[in-house]
Amino acid sequence: MTDDVEINLGPRLIGRLQDEAPNMDLVIRAGDYSTAATMLDEDLVDLVICARPSRQEARHRVQSLYTESFVVLSGSAAPGPEGAMTLSTYTATPHALVSANGLSCGLIDESLRELGATRRVAVVVERFSTLPHLLKSASLLANVPSVSARVLSTIFGLTSYALPFASPRFEVVAIWHAKSDFDPTQSWVRSIVIQEMAAIRALA
Repeated sequence: MTDDVEINLGPRLIGRLQDEAPNMDLVIRAGDYSTAATMLDEDLVDLVICARPSRQEARHRVQSLYTESFVVLSGSAAPGPEGAMTLSTYTATPHALVSANGLSCGLIDESLRELGATRRVAVVVERFSTLPHLLKSASLLANVPSVSARVLSTIFGLTSYALPFASPRFEVVAIWHAKSDFDPTQSWVRSIVIQEMAAIRALA
């Protein structure tokens, strides 16, 4: 799973397993929509939780978990009304971007182009867990999926803002290989993941 999902799901999943399957060991690996197919086909993992890939293979099963959107995180309060951020402040402040492939543009930039606006991505990192330390040490903004933003802002004392434009949305899914459809252990683990992700989303 991606680390923004891991931050939320990991503790809940471990808690369920300790209560209901105390002899089951759990290995969590880094993965995303671009690596899901390979990791499943090569039996590196049993389950991938990530943004929905643009292409779905017939040999894989995909279960929708929830639809996500972005919020803005900052290490300090931005000027303007509490809980609000203007587009001018948003575009004038350098950004940190999480990108597994190292690219400095994403869904947010597509939305900005539609408004005739741009932003400067000053820092690109591979993991969401790096962001709080960057935001607390420099004047930067970061766009973070809303579920993970809630946890990061609480733990690290970050300020959360709604985007000053309509947020791009994406679907978070669970993906597994069809050959494990009827494996009772994997089916049970998938059911636990689905339940816990629903509970996480309900808190947002």
